[in-house]
Amino acid sequence: RIIGPEGEYHSETFNVGEQVEWGTISGTVTLTGSASAQSETVGFKTSLDSFSTQFPALGGSLFNACGSSFSYQAILGSQDAALDKTTVLEDVTITYLPKTEVLFYSQCVE
Repeated sequence: RIIGPEGEYHSETFNVGEQVEWGTISGTVTLTGSASAQSETVGFKTSLDSFSTQFPALGGSLFNACGSSFSYQAILGSQDAALDKTTVLEDVTITYLPKTEVLFYSQCVE
């Protein structure tokens, strides 16, 4: 659980041990107090295999990114100077598709 005053969170590197196609990154956000979606922001900075970085919005696609390792930085912003109405990032979900192998293929002939 990440609460806004800290501003950001750096994940550990997730290494799946093979090349995969990373799909999406999303998070569950809770607004505390009288905070609103207009005054609070949450975004992600992603890194694939330690060299390719993208900035999808919360709930964004990783744009056909392939690699074996992945890390992210969650960035929380607030326009509330007192920081008593901040965003809380409850969890993060990352999807990916492992490499598939065709075991059998048959073409129909008329």
